[in-house]
Amino acid sequence: MDAVTLTEALSAAHLSWYVEGATHDRGGIMLVAPAGSLKTSITEVTDSYGKTLVISDLTIRQAAQLRGDMLSGKLATLAFSDFAKLYARHEATAANIEGFIRGIVGEGYRNVNWEDARAVALPAHCLVLGCMTSNFYTNKFGQWCEDGFARRFLWCHFTLSRKGSMAITHALSRGKRLQIGAANGFDAKVPIQPIPENVTDREAAQLLLWIKGQPDDKIQIVLLRKMLTALKWKYKKDPKKPMKILAEFAMSLRKEGTELEIVE
Repeated sequence: MDAVTLTEALSAAHLSWYVEGATHDRGGIMLVAPAGSLKTSITEVTDSYGKTLVISDLTIRQAAQLRGDMLSGKLATLAFSDFAKLYARHEATAANIEGFIRGIVGEGYRNVNWEDARAVALPAHCLVLGCMTSNFYTNKFGQWCEDGFARRFLWCHFTLSRKGSMAITHALSRGKRLQIGAANGFDAKVPIQPIPENVTDREAAQLLLWIKGQPDDKIQIVLLRKMLTALKWKYKKDPKKPMKILAEFAMSLRKEGTELEIVE
């Protein structure tokens, strides 16, 4: 999988906010790879859009403050550059943050624990992107399966290819940072009006095949349908490209994962 393909997939996930689908579920994508595999750099490409927020940590009070931005449409994507940091605190506090994330990507998040439960609270929704190491994922995945957290995300597994690792070293040896995104042909444009969901039965069947190795297929298929629609909008002049991008991205959704290629 090429790094530009991965940025395109994350871009399409963000643009899913503009797609009019059957449900309000947003879902999310978790990038799982060894340390030094450019997870954070790739995720930060989404920061070139509006309605996004890239953070390294979050408290439950900060989460409550963000709820209004989610309801108003000001915030559509929340990206965590180091998802493991959310768990570097008291277990009960970490569980509250996890519950908040579980809610915003699925049925919606309504009340924090210090608010009156009788008060009217509209459900807030948001796409979540997260970066974590393979070791952290392995240690937490069993628990996430049990409490329903895992089934709300697409789990993207990759390792940096040898060529990619050498490209990073080469760039650093010249005192430069490897450019990912615009320098590699990525275009962060957004719609000016909602996009009607546009997926054929044949395409839907293929999307389901691509996620057969995921913990579940319900929120995942909702997200993938919206991602495909967003890519069709972006590449309306190249109708084959959307499925080509998702086919390459889907290699990272397999149990064996894939290698990430970097073009210097």
